[in-house]
Amino acid sequence: ASVSDLPVPNRYQLLQPLIEDPVKYVRLEVARQLAELPLQQLPEIYANQLLSLYAEFIEASEFNADMPGTMTDLALFYINRGDYVAAESSLDHALLVSSEYLPAILNLADLYRMLERENEGEILLQRAIESYPDSADTAHALGLLYIRAQRMDLARDHLETAFNLAPDNARYVLVYVLALERLGEIPEAVR
Repeated sequence: ASVSDLPVPNRYQLLQPLIEDPVKYVRLEVARQLAELPLQQLPEIYANQLLSLYAEFIEASEFNADMPGTMTDLALFYINRGDYVAAESSLDHALLVSSEYLPAILNLADLYRMLERENEGEILLQRAIESYPDSADTAHALGLLYIRAQRMDLARDHLETAFNLAPDNARYVLVYVLALERLGEIPEAVR
């Protein structure tokens, strides 16, 4: 198990001594790991310590703004902080740098889901399917979007594609089987 699997308070207890580590990479990883921590639950001195760490993380990320992966990581940091406006801006920037960067597309579509802007997410994912027809992640994401939209035939098609592209991915298998069951295709689900 990794530190990411721990509840946030436990993560903080474990990582708190590393907030001022002399190695910048360590500090930045600690910032990423503690982004979800509600600062109002900490004494002011510790909350300020984390705010400084977060500022360092943002500054380091923005220094590398020409790298779509860095901007996508920054967006995920902002999502964990609950700052969806900054997250969207970071993902938009990542796609400005590289319009076909799949992790940014998938994360922006997921952000649109959180913001109840599914139509925009659908457009993004359809574009991604065209660029990455062999991406199980993209097919799965679009299948889930269609489930939420109650468009089960389209959902089934995309979930089947994800299953066929990544038959060893337990999540993709389970979601596909559940979609088949919901459509009444029990023999296919059992198979």
